[in-house]
Amino acid sequence: DLVTVLFGSNDAAAHKKVALKTYVENIFKITDLIGPDKTILITPPPVDEKLQPNRENSELAKYADAVKRVSEETGCYLIDFFTELHSRPNYKELLVGILNDGLHFGDAGYDILANLITEKIHEIESNGERKFD
Repeated sequence: DLVTVLFGSNDAAAHKKVALKTYVENIFKITDLIGPDKTILITPPPVDEKLQPNRENSELAKYADAVKRVSEETGCYLIDFFTELHSRPNYKELLVGILNDGLHFGDAGYDILANLITEKIHEIESNGERKFD
């Protein structure tokens, strides 16, 4: 019924850089293939910059903003995961996972993401936009 799309942390990395223009074009293509009424775009999360020297939150914020723009232009749904995590004073603790690399978050981060997705689905249903069985 719905597809979540979350990528960008590697695209924004200095050693793997995908140009912002190309990143946006790719999100448009993905949204078009899925259909905006079935797509939930999720902004890439922040990183712990001390553990991720090739990734900067200021750069990830640009990619997050690009996702927001695509959502606005296409009318697809949006979860601003970057802002949700980065606005929390303990966001670096939420990035601690099995790898403890400051990129791949752990249970606490996944719990937040799962709750945000659940809230978005309920919001879509309550607005009468879609019904899910």
